[in-house]
Amino acid sequence: MALFIYASEISIPVTQPDQTEAITGVGALLTRDPIEPLVISDSLKLLTTQIMEEGKPVDKASERGFFLPMEDSDIARTHLLLTINDHVKGLFMVTFFDQPPSPTGRSERILFQFLNTIAARVIASEPTVNIQLLGPLDPEMDLKKFNEHLLGIILATQPNHAGEKTFYPLICLESGTQEQPGHQVLNLLLWAAANTRMPEPDRTWQDSIIFGANDFISDGEAITYHYSLNVPVDHFVRPYPFQIKTNLSIDNGILGLAIIERCYRHLKPAQFSLDNPYLAAPCLSIIKSLANAGKTLDNDLLAKMVSTFLGVFDNLPVYNEWSDSKDAWEDWLLAKEVAIRLGPGNPGAFEQLVEAYNGWRENILLHQYKEWCRLMRIAPGGA
Repeated sequence: MALFIYASEISIPVTQPDQTEAITGVGALLTRDPIEPLVISDSLKLLTTQIMEEGKPVDKASERGFFLPMEDSDIARTHLLLTINDHVKGLFMVTFFDQPPSPTGRSERILFQFLNTIAARVIASEPTVNIQLLGPLDPEMDLKKFNEHLLGIILATQPNHAGEKTFYPLICLESGTQEQPGHQVLNLLLWAAANTRMPEPDRTWQDSIIFGANDFISDGEAITYHYSLNVPVDHFVRPYPFQIKTNLSIDNGILGLAIIERCYRHLKPAQFSLDNPYLAAPCLSIIKSLANAGKTLDNDLLAKMVSTFLGVFDNLPVYNEWSDSKDAWEDWLLAKEVAIRLGPGNPGAFEQLVEAYNGWRENILLHQYKEWCRLMRIAPGGA
């Protein structure tokens, strides 16, 4: 499956007696399926029919062949709004800045806020994410930098959502246009939201959109609103079939690391041919290092195994998605929990467990080799 994101900046000038300001922000519409042209063309037909029946002049939207909410008539906006209420399923997220970003470092600020706005928990819910960027959020955005920012946010927030699938998604960035159906819908949502922040707030359009659950977050510099459209609030959350709560003792930590090592020992280079290129290189390096490993593993290798494991866990996946075995899921989710707990924010826990794991690993390879092969699911001589 894939996630589709339509994203745009918004800037609406506001003239007051003593100055001209602007309401500025960044917004996104997230859907599991692309907004189809038929949704827009049907709305335009209904708009044209109404205008002809009422003998009104040709509407700008009918004339140009697409909706542009900031310039359209109320009749045109109404038809697009009805379409959104009837057909659009997804999440609408918008951030308004308390102060417009300064020209210095503006693109970085916009990128950072955009990634925070769309929420890592949502963008990490699918293995492939298609993002259409409109305006200054744009085609020249550095994809490598975008991925680095995104993966950093996913890593930081993952401990709060250990029981959910968390992909390190393959990002497809492209330029959007005002004519694209998804951006026509997003533009109305942004325009309606911006109207609520005018010197004389107008909630007419915002209140006419049938939102489900909504919430907001303020960080002192910006305020972000999240709204659901014809979907439950957990629409993008993908839980595992079992939810396992584990006491992470040293013994469980050792077992978790053993399961992580076992997963890497059974990965094959061919599995990465069509996968996320940002995960392939470190995984292939780990597979090669394990093939040449001695009785203990060095800290750098274990650190790479743990951090990369969170990326491959759902992307490949390392588990059998259709398994109904609670024992198997206990193993897989224990390994994920260990990888999360040993992340960059817990250097003390990492060093303690690495020492215990290497002591256990050396002992079992010397004195219980058959048990090691059973745990790793390899034939004797394949360690």
